[in-house]
Amino acid sequence: MTIAESEGVKPAKSQTLVRGLDVIEAVASGSNSLAEIARATGMSYSTTHRFAQVLSERGYLRYSRGREFELGPKLIELGFQAHTQTDIVEIAHDYLHDLAQRSGDTVHLGCRDGEEVIYLDKIKGNRPVNVNSRIGGRRPMSRTGIGMALLLDSSLEELVEIFASNKVQGRVDGDEREFLLRMSEYAKGGYALDIGDDSPSIRCVAAPVRGPSGDIIAAISISSATEYMSDQRMQTLIPEVKLIAQKISAAVGHSLP
Repeated sequence: MTIAESEGVKPAKSQTLVRGLDVIEAVASGSNSLAEIARATGMSYSTTHRFAQVLSERGYLRYSRGREFELGPKLIELGFQAHTQTDIVEIAHDYLHDLAQRSGDTVHLGCRDGEEVIYLDKIKGNRPVNVNSRIGGRRPMSRTGIGMALLLDSSLEELVEIFASNKVQGRVDGDEREFLLRMSEYAKGGYALDIGDDSPSIRCVAAPVRGPSGDIIAAISISSATEYMSDQRMQTLIPEVKLIAQKISAAVGHSLP
């Protein structure tokens, strides 16, 4: 028993996190009973029981036979998501590179993390345009074309919540009603447009990438300065960007209806 346990001191959050991960790793290594997990982690039986119970409730562990544990469905879900995100960069890269070469514009691949977009890939075009983004960078979803493309399947309640949160953070301007009307139009068309929302001088056309289950797992966008992105050109690019997104979707296992 540790000093914290013997004195009844509540572990620090970081220590609690580490212990939870220790339990998961112990089960992954073949420790199935509470006694085996306790020995592998060096925690007391009662502490092990508390951690195992919480992890089971959250889906990271599950009971298998009697009082034995195995890895839960949440880990399978997260593992698949991580695998997909890792693979999708490699799978999508050639499609994005070809699109950037043909259009001359900057092309992005991004995925959702909470209420933000994370850029997974960026390929610059040959135009003298500086698009202020980077691989690993984050932007608010309701302010970017790629973010709005990731939200095309979202409910009205979720859209309102995300817009309100981004606005409270001072990361989005504009009117909620206008945003919702645009999202309704985009959802019907299967695309999204950034018409200077994130930067007044940059516009983009975006479309979602779907995984094997049909869920949106990523999105792509083509971005350029307003002088190269007239309303007419943006409309012309919509079917092309959607087509590339569909090809990437098919490459990761999505079957079109």
